Amino acid sequence: MKLDTNPVRSLVKALSIFGVASALMVTAVSGQVALDEYGNSIGIPAGALGPDPSFGAGIGLPGPVLVFPLTFGVVPGDLLLADVSTNGNLIPSDVIRFWNPAGDPTKSFLIFYSDRPEPGEIPPPADTGLPLQFQLLIAGPFVETGTEAFNFYDYTPLPGMPGAPLVAPGPLTYHIVSDGVVPEPSTASLAFAAGGFLILLKRRFQTAR
Repeated sequence: MKLDTNPVRSLVKALSIFGVASALMVTAVSGQVALDEYGNSIGIPAGALGPDPSFGAGIGLPGPVLVFPLTFGVVPGDLLLADVSTNGNLIPSDVIRFWNPAGDPTKSFLIFYSDRPEPGEIPPPADTGLPLQFQLLIAGPFVETGTEAFNFYDYTPLPGMPGAPLVAPGPLTYHIVSDGVVPEPSTASLAFAAGGFLILLKRRFQTAR
């Protein structure tokens, strides 16, 4: 691999990496629950492919979907996450379904639907397509933050909105990663890595000069 000795180009690359690290630190602190389209999670049980709990109600998919079991009850509804099209319209690309038809305060389900993969792409488990019908209660569509390599949205439902806990001491934030994976490192490890990165960056520019 050829070493890039251009200090300006190196700075652009360095800032891009540091920006991703900073975003991971912020979301690790702010999000009480985190999940991604591969079934990884923090704060809730991991997700897995299984029968769509909402299929029997006529609004789900017949095939396996990515389901996260929740150990607390939530207000049922659909959260729509979108990309911005070239004409400025919001096109839903992901649907987070909070499913609790019985109103059970102790358990419910979170179903992660995402657009089907492009030809030749190895799809994550969530890429089973969007449900044919939404629930009556909808939040969004909201525009995701990030790039195609790492896309996410932090959703904090107000009382009575989809995903709001039925019994909870305070607000709950869902950190939803639609492209990428939930960060594994602890906040402390990320902070240490970011600090070391800045020191390395300083030394490199001193050498370049």
